Amino acid sequence: MTVPDAENGEPPTGNWVQLVGAAYDRTIYSYQIETSEEQDDALIRFLNSRSNQSHFRLLSHNCADFAREIVNFYHPKALHRSVIADVGITTPKQLAKTLVRYGKRNPELEFSSFVIPQVPGSVSRSTPVYGVLESFLKSKKYFLPLVVVHPIITGGMALAYLGTGRFDPNKQALVFDSTAELHPPIASKERRNYADQLNSLLAQLNVSEVRSKPDRDMGGQEIRWQEILRNNNSKDWERLQAAAEPGLDSLGRPILQVHVGERLVNVALTRDNILSSPDPSRLAQEVLTSRLRSELRRNAADKTAESDVISDWNLLRQTALTASASN
Repeated sequence: MTVPDAENGEPPTGNWVQLVGAAYDRTIYSYQIETSEEQDDALIRFLNSRSNQSHFRLLSHNCADFAREIVNFYHPKALHRSVIADVGITTPKQLAKTLVRYGKRNPELEFSSFVIPQVPGSVSRSTPVYGVLESFLKSKKYFLPLVVVHPIITGGMALAYLGTGRFDPNKQALVFDSTAELHPPIASKERRNYADQLNSLLAQLNVSEVRSKPDRDMGGQEIRWQEILRNNNSKDWERLQAAAEPGLDSLGRPILQVHVGERLVNVALTRDNILSSPDPSRLAQEVLTSRLRSELRRNAADKTAESDVISDWNLLRQTALTASASN
């Protein structure tokens, strides 16, 4: 995404920063339909005719209500609330569910959906998308006491959810990969195959033995790079990150400049330059291994593009060849 500078050359004001960095905080599900220029012009005239004031109300006029109004302007009555599953509150999951159904009934919409997975890292992982009734039933602190006190009511709520509230936003959705292309998610069988191959390769590389050996050539300090990189929640990694500075390599690709003792170490951050890091066969192996383990988790498979797994796997094999050649 490119954001134009303001007239004074400074970054523009507004909430565009939230859009640029949203994938670091959460997984994003995107749904799109084809519209015409005439429809778009009519929408602009409609919005300009209204007062430019926000009247946010959680129960009756929230952000999902605004999205519902926009889509229904193009296609009247396409989206609606669920009185049973969401007790009449408009929720993003209900809108996605009704839009998918409307798209199936109207193939001329050229409807499509895709997932932008949350960027891997130490930020808290995005939680599943729930509706109102679903949130209640899947929260132990509310569900379990109600089962004890009112089992009949709880059973009725469960039946209502099973009948009206179930919807999987990942189903048949493509995944936005690291090259900004849409690809199918990795299949369960392929995920298991890659996980087995990863374990076999790491056993051949004897990574556990390498991890037990501290580096003594960085400013005279014993820094266990492998342990730090594998567990990016560790205190050591937090300490190094706190003093690190973002930078660019000679080709303009992102790096992290980490201070280790009196030495400045450039840690490459992208698939294009990771093999150029110092001692690449060891450092890159740990970064790529951590990345692959994250991608091959069972609960992450439907949000992981197979193209990204193949790319990381090939890079890891390259580090293995580099290590073999150096030995």
